[in-house]
Amino acid sequence: MNKNNIGRLFKVAREAQDKTQEEISSSIIARSSLSSFEAGNFVLSDDILMKLAPRLNLNQSFISGQSSSPFKSKDVIKLFTKEIMAFHSLEPLYTILEFYKRLELIFLVAEPKYSNTIRRFFDHNLSQKPIYAIVARTKAEDEDDTFFIFRRRNPNSTITLAADWTQALTRIANLSEENRVNMTFSQLQLNNELFERIKQWQVRKKDIEPLFDEVEFSTYDKKNDSQLKEYGLDVLSGTELSLIKESRKWRENHNISTDDLLALMETIISKKINIKEEIIRLKKSRG
Repeated sequence: MNKNNIGRLFKVAREAQDKTQEEISSSIIARSSLSSFEAGNFVLSDDILMKLAPRLNLNQSFISGQSSSPFKSKDVIKLFTKEIMAFHSLEPLYTILEFYKRLELIFLVAEPKYSNTIRRFFDHNLSQKPIYAIVARTKAEDEDDTFFIFRRRNPNSTITLAADWTQALTRIANLSEENRVNMTFSQLQLNNELFERIKQWQVRKKDIEPLFDEVEFSTYDKKNDSQLKEYGLDVLSGTELSLIKESRKWRENHNISTDDLLALMETIISKKINIKEEIIRLKKSRG
């Protein structure tokens, strides 16, 4: 792997773990040097990279060329996805698919705590239940299994509450094919205890590892329509897409909670009112 690609790996790992360049570079190199390295404009020595790697749960043996596994940790590696559309927010997972040849994914779903209207919206239009987090186990021939968990930065957000979830999951499947990754996946209902641990970001490897023995894994099949619907890949109608896009945009602009967002969606669905008119009305009501 060339040094430019390693720079991108460092950037993805740092941002997903919510670390600043100052935190990672402190007492080792200047922040500006790390910034240039991440941008592909500067080369760092292997000695410096070996010092920086543990701060990001990156594998020193990978840096030295002795391992094919870029990440290493005795605990689960916790990675945030950005509060943007799903396709771009899942970049950390896309990056992992570039390096590992065996990957198991479990989509963790949370029970919606909303009315029957919202439940039906999730059941029939987004996925069977909203996906709150994704856990992954990678298997490398020369390293122990590595465990990851992905969750949005906002603990009240769900991964599937995005209009482009279809494209995001399709991208995962396509990358697994392009990189010849043996990828399998499953789906699991979160219990309240684990949900709270993930929400508080206090989840540990001991919480995640047993899950992989509780589920049956399947291989992604593009031709299996029922499978697409089960994991939220069924195509949404134009109205539903507009609803999600406009609602999410309004939420980001006004910094409202997921509960408020879903209340907005429920109002629109139940009353069958014009989406744009309702957005404008709500914007005016908030000044």
